[in-house]
Amino acid sequence: MIMDNKKLVILGVVVVGLVVGIYILKNNAKVDSKTGSSTSTYSIPVGATNAPDPVVIARVAERVSREKIEGLLKDVKPGQTSDKVFELQTELQKLGYIVKSWKPTKFYGTVTTNAVAKYMASKK
Repeated sequence: MIMDNKKLVILGVVVVGLVVGIYILKNNAKVDSKTGSSTSTYSIPVGATNAPDPVVIARVAERVSREKIEGLLKDVKPGQTSDKVFELQTELQKLGYIVKSWKPTKFYGTVTTNAVAKYMASKK
């Protein structure tokens, strides 16, 4: 098979890139002779992290739960039994309006009514 010049140039660039990448990795990572694990010589500044801020994650999760609750409250009524009631109970539980030990039932009864009342009061 004969390759045209364009394909040959692309292949050469890829091979050179791989070789350079391997060289960099080999020369910037050292293997600990005792543990056998590799350690990078690149240092990470103190306090630097790529992890998302847990406070931001919690706020976003709360906002999403509140939006779900608002939508579900339009679709469910006391005395109703449905999957939407179950979802409402689960979201109210996530936000602490229903105790964690209580198991959602799909029935919109006293526990759900009280939780919705607490939720609505918290919005004022």
